[in-house]
Amino acid sequence: MINNHIKPINDLVDLSNLIPLFVANPIHIHDADKIVGDVRLVQATKKEQFLALDNKW
Repeated sequence: MINNHIKPINDLVDLSNLIPLFVANPIHIHDADKIVGDVRLVQATKKEQFLALDNKW
């Protein structure tokens, strides 16, 4: 990872930074103890829009 200018932080963060280098798709890891409420995973429909963190659709 150092060759890709990614500073090692800890095992989980390092893994979440390493995987996208191979699959060209970002992943996200969240601390389950800090999530309030229920978590649901659903497949979006073609009618739904996604607004990214950079405010791009």
